[in-house]
Amino acid sequence: MKALFFLTLIYLMVASPRSALYAGDAWLAYGDIRGYIEPCGCDPKTDLGGVRRIAQIVQLERLNHKNLLVFDLGNVFVSSEKHNTENELKNKFLLSAIAGIRPSAILFNHLEDVNFAESDLLRKAANSLALPYVLSNPSEAIKKLNISKPYLALKEGLIFGYLEKTSVVSARTSHQDKQLFMEWNSIKEKFKDKPTFLLYSGSDKTLDYLLRNSAFSYVIRSNKNSFTHAAGKEERENEGLLKSRINSKDIYAVPLAGQGVLRGGVLRQQVALPLQQILAQVPLTPAKDKVPQETSIIPGLSGETVFSWLEPSFNEGAPLEELLKDYYKMQKSSFSKSQEERKAQLKDSPYLGAIVCQGCHEAAYKSWQKSKHHTALFTLQAKDKHEVLECVICHSLGADKKGGFVSLEKSPQFAHVQCESCHGPRKDHVKNPVKPKSKKTLLEFKPICETCHNPTHSPDFSFEVYWQRIKHGN
Repeated sequence: MKALFFLTLIYLMVASPRSALYAGDAWLAYGDIRGYIEPCGCDPKTDLGGVRRIAQIVQLERLNHKNLLVFDLGNVFVSSEKHNTENELKNKFLLSAIAGIRPSAILFNHLEDVNFAESDLLRKAANSLALPYVLSNPSEAIKKLNISKPYLALKEGLIFGYLEKTSVVSARTSHQDKQLFMEWNSIKEKFKDKPTFLLYSGSDKTLDYLLRNSAFSYVIRSNKNSFTHAAGKEERENEGLLKSRINSKDIYAVPLAGQGVLRGGVLRQQVALPLQQILAQVPLTPAKDKVPQETSIIPGLSGETVFSWLEPSFNEGAPLEELLKDYYKMQKSSFSKSQEERKAQLKDSPYLGAIVCQGCHEAAYKSWQKSKHHTALFTLQAKDKHEVLECVICHSLGADKKGGFVSLEKSPQFAHVQCESCHGPRKDHVKNPVKPKSKKTLLEFKPICETCHNPTHSPDFSFEVYWQRIKHGN
């Protein structure tokens, strides 16, 4: 064990222009969680990521690098425009989760701008937690929020943040540019012995412009995918999607939805062992009388390890576990409180349930009974997620609509994915059961399927392939 430790240390000192013990050389970055707390578990291929797993890998790396810099690229909150109870609960949890991870700096990004401006509770929580938000080019509106700082001067490095508010460089006046660069250079001059970091959210064009006028030791960027893009497996299978060549440098973005972490400095010259092996070698909470050995990583003799992809693996007592349990308790409580109101809506429900469809469409009904749609809610019940609305929506009939699913006890007739989940409410059809003048073509159902079979939940979804599993006629 000692031999491995010293071989690792010697290699790292040779591999880096500065000593491996220089703290600025070791950093991790994650971000753009966008409300993604943990995988739903629908498909093993996307069963990775989430804030609990980020917290775990950060804690493990801190055992090896006590001065590890950890960067959060922001956009942590739900990107939906709906400010409902569920999203409010999720945003509060996410803020507490980020505080639990203890990042060195957090970029004040687009979703922070929107959510802090609209929610007094979130803004007050961020201030009480003293989270290290940084933004070097704040607008007047962001300045009034009084949450972020123009830069952070830590022992391990000097950190700036940049959020592009327009996509056209020319929209920014030369006076503003010169003023910003003068401020940056003046601050850098005060801390010339420190490595400099730029946390960036914006276009390639603007980033190229910035780098031609101001130098940084490291540039880390926010994920470039739109807020409507569903996180899937594509970035893990093709890391090149996260790389940009700007101003003759390779610059990487953090993976979408916290599915992986970006490694930097010394950590990039190390090959990361699978998380399962790390946990086997380094206890998550080491005994007080034991010094953790540097065995969570081994020297990489070829290439670089740019990303660690956070696949399933947890010890009991993993970071944020209790916080996550409390969050789901609140979700269940919210679900329970809404049941009486939703139960009252059942009397005017536009839905009937599959059992009614059986009378005229027996062949289709029997086909449905043989499919996984027929038991969709039971899969949630097995994971104790049958009272979490964001999960229930895709495993029941109309849970997010008036007159739809309420609970297994109060509306069992609407449990699981049913005929009306795809064909729409059919109460009026039963009252007047005539064939419509124009029927939907098969492919017109594809967008309906993709609301649940999206890249996050169903990464290999193919309408043609999946249709064969539920194929039915009238």
